[in-house]
Amino acid sequence: PVGGILFAIELMLVEVSARTLVPVMIATGTAAFVSRLFLGDYPSFIISQHIINRTMHQSAGAYAAYVLLGLLAGGAGLLFTSSLYWTEDRFERWIKNPYARHAAGMLGVGLVIYFMITFTGHYYVEGVGYATVQDVLDGVITHPGFLLLLLLLKILTFSVTLGSGGSGGVFSPSLYVGAVLGGLYAVIANHLLPGIGISMTIAAALGMAGMVAASTGAAVTGAVMIFEMTSDYHIIIPLIIVASLAFGVRRLITRETIYTRKLIRRGHFIPEARHSNLYLMRPAGEFMETPLIRVKGSRTLADIAVLLHRGREIPHILVLEGTQPRAVLTAPRVRELLRHRQTSTPIGNFASEDWFSVPVDCQIYDLVARFRATHQECALLCRIDPPEHHEDVIAIVTIEDVLAYTSLPMRLLRPHAAQ
Repeated sequence: PVGGILFAIELMLVEVSARTLVPVMIATGTAAFVSRLFLGDYPSFIISQHIINRTMHQSAGAYAAYVLLGLLAGGAGLLFTSSLYWTEDRFERWIKNPYARHAAGMLGVGLVIYFMITFTGHYYVEGVGYATVQDVLDGVITHPGFLLLLLLLKILTFSVTLGSGGSGGVFSPSLYVGAVLGGLYAVIANHLLPGIGISMTIAAALGMAGMVAASTGAAVTGAVMIFEMTSDYHIIIPLIIVASLAFGVRRLITRETIYTRKLIRRGHFIPEARHSNLYLMRPAGEFMETPLIRVKGSRTLADIAVLLHRGREIPHILVLEGTQPRAVLTAPRVRELLRHRQTSTPIGNFASEDWFSVPVDCQIYDLVARFRATHQECALLCRIDPPEHHEDVIAIVTIEDVLAYTSLPMRLLRPHAAQ
């Protein structure tokens, strides 16, 4: 129940307060009570008492090994996420008919399952795979080659199932991959360093927390939920270490989680964080993150592509007419145009004159009010308002930038959009 509450807080609630949190707590507590009433009060995964007792006495070497496991889980989370959308793109490119696409995907999954039952006597990778997770926790599956095979096949069947248009979840497959990764890590670590004494059971549980944190972005949920599912409180500190590091590795490389990448690919804007309204009283210049470049309207997107060929962050573009700012091309629009390879057309043809200027020390609260009043999309933050020269423009701020910083609902900035 606590993990369920935290999951809602980290991933779903647009506001965290007693007003929003208490209903979630009531719903989660009621659901847990009904479940226990009919199914009993048992953990999702069984860890023997002697293993639980061992977690009370962890060596410094074991904690060092957990640090490495957290880093590996972060990388596995990236692979887990990227493989899904890579597979989805391939299916959409190769098979246009959605029914044929899904049939082909399920044929592939069926062949994998048939291969497993024929050569191993068990399916292993079908469904949520909790039986396999329990086998890893119990130390039944210990061969490193087979554990690696299970890890790769689960990522494959998960990606093909959802990538071909099938229905399924993300949370349980991430637990499976994390458990197998942790078990594999423990087997290899104990072989290379026999004295380190890493429990395969504990490593598997830690791997589950790391995968949840890295793939879904719910780091606190990953740590707390695995503790709840195993009923082993002594594992909580290693869980915090692994989940935090796995989340950090993924976040260092990309802000997108397995959930938000789907929405972003569909064109939906996803705020990165939620803040109290006190942030609205701060100067707008404090959240300038997207870079700005100034170009003549006659320049083409090919010229911009040359500037960005070394992986430079996509900038907002200020289009000039002489020494004066004339139009704006926002970073999302630049990204879209480059993706469609419309590089030979002057950027002035794509730029928008839908902007207004404000002083650089303008408070976010006032900036939001200007967006509402003007119904415009961009603001120029200027040393001098109105700007007398393009050098007076410090940054370009869009409605999306304000949403990312404040998590205000879209209707507060563009009330006409709901009409």
